[in-house]
Amino acid sequence: MTRSLWCVAIVWLTVSEASAQFGGFPQVESPSIRSASADDVYRSVSSPLSTRALSAGEVAALNRGVSLSSTPEAEDRVEAVLATRARWDILDVTLVDLMDIIHKRFDVAVMVDVTSFKDEGIDPNWRVSLPSGTTSLETALKLALDSVALTIDVEGDVLVLTTATKANERLITRVYPVLDLVYFGGSPGQDLDFASLMQVIQQNTSGEWGDVDGVGGELSALPLRALLAVRQTREVHREIEGLLSALRRARNLQTYLTASTAPVHRGSQPLPDAAQETAVSLPLATPSPLHTQWQRPRVYRDE
Repeated sequence: MTRSLWCVAIVWLTVSEASAQFGGFPQVESPSIRSASADDVYRSVSSPLSTRALSAGEVAALNRGVSLSSTPEAEDRVEAVLATRARWDILDVTLVDLMDIIHKRFDVAVMVDVTSFKDEGIDPNWRVSLPSGTTSLETALKLALDSVALTIDVEGDVLVLTTATKANERLITRVYPVLDLVYFGGSPGQDLDFASLMQVIQQNTSGEWGDVDGVGGELSALPLRALLAVRQTREVHREIEGLLSALRRARNLQTYLTASTAPVHRGSQPLPDAAQETAVSLPLATPSPLHTQWQRPRVYRDE
C-alpha cells in the first residue's frame, strides 16, 4: 500500500511541476492523467525493488509518454483504431462518406470540421481513395489526405477530420520519462543531459518550436523526476514517439556491442595492444550507488 501511494505521489508531483512550466495544466486526479497502459510502467519504474527489464509493451508506453488529458483512455481507444492494419479497399468516396465508413466500422465518434474547410475553400464532398495494400488506417488516411492539405486529429474520444492549418494550431502536452536517455553517470538528479535530447527532438521533428522559430511548441525539462514535458501538435508527438523508440533501440545496440566486443583476458595475460585497439568502447550509463533502483536505466528487451 505504501509503495502504491508513493507511486501516485510521484505522478502527481510530475503534473504539478509541468503545470508550473507551462502556466497551468488541467488539475485532475492522478488516475485520470495517464492511460491504463502506462500504469504498469509507472509501477515498475517507481518500485525500489524492481530490477526486471521492461517488456516491449511497457517500452512502447514510455515512448508514448503520459497524456495530461482528462480522458486518456478514450484517446487511447481512438489511437488504437488509427493503428489498425488492414486492406481498406475504400475507393472514390467523399470526405464525409469516408468518415462515416470509419464510424460504422469501428464504432468510434467522428467529426468533419466543416468550418475549417470553408475557411480554406475545401469542399467536404471532395472524393478520395485510400491506397491499396495492407497498411495502418492512419498511414492510409495520411496518404489520401495530404494532397488536399487535410489531416486527422484526436480530441478526446472523437476522430476529427480537419485542415492541416487548424491541426497545427492545436497544441497538446505529454510528459515523457527519459532517464535512460539523459543520465550517463554522476550526481543523481544533477548530471542529466537534457540539452542534447531536446536538440535531437527539435532537429528531427517537423514542428515549429517557440525558442527556435518564434512560434510553436515548447520543451521543458523536469530534472528532479527525469521527465521531459512537451507541448506540440499530435503529429509531432507521434514523431517524438518514433524518435524515442529509435534512440532506445540504438542504445540497446550500444549495450550489446560494448558487452560483446570488450577486450578478452586469457589467464593473467591481456590481449596484445593491437587487438585491444580494435575493441569497441562505447559510453554507457553507470548508475551512482546513490541512485534509488527506480531511477536506474534499464536494458529493454524486444519481447
